[in-house]
Amino acid sequence: MYSQKYYIKGRDLVGLRKTFMRGVVMASILFLLLVGFPRPGHSVDWNDKTWINSGCPNGVLGNWLSQNDENKLSIENNRIITRTLDKKETYYSYTGNPLTSGKRFIRLSLEQMNINEATQMHLKIRPHLTHSFQSSKVASSESSECLIKVFYFESEKDAKFGKYISWDIYKRSN
Repeated sequence: MYSQKYYIKGRDLVGLRKTFMRGVVMASILFLLLVGFPRPGHSVDWNDKTWINSGCPNGVLGNWLSQNDENKLSIENNRIITRTLDKKETYYSYTGNPLTSGKRFIRLSLEQMNINEATQMHLKIRPHLTHSFQSSKVASSESSECLIKVFYFESEKDAKFGKYISWDIYKRSN
């Protein structure tokens, strides 16, 4: 009689172990699907094959429009011009290289060119790639849009530790 109770308890433990293992396997599969599922946008590096194969630029020179269409950013060789909807323009000179140097971020230190206001700002710019699926006769056709993500910092120390004031995503407008 004692051995029969042990067998029943042992059998229950085997069933519990099977149920637990099935739960672990299902949770693992769900986790892998969520992590591996393609997202609408993701950050890449400047030398990432996806970025290069999409025909995206190797730097930030040019005109950029924010996604909410409120700001325009014009990055030239010696200066950056920001424009708002109400036509307010701000001119900055910058130090740093607007072209890639094999790093994840392009870092620019801005100084406002107006004499009345001495404002300093630091930017980190990272490529941000978005895939959009277009409906066409070929179902597998996929196009991508080159975007950049601009992080704004008050000081170089904040930029070093990633303490940004704000960020915005811009798309190329030229």
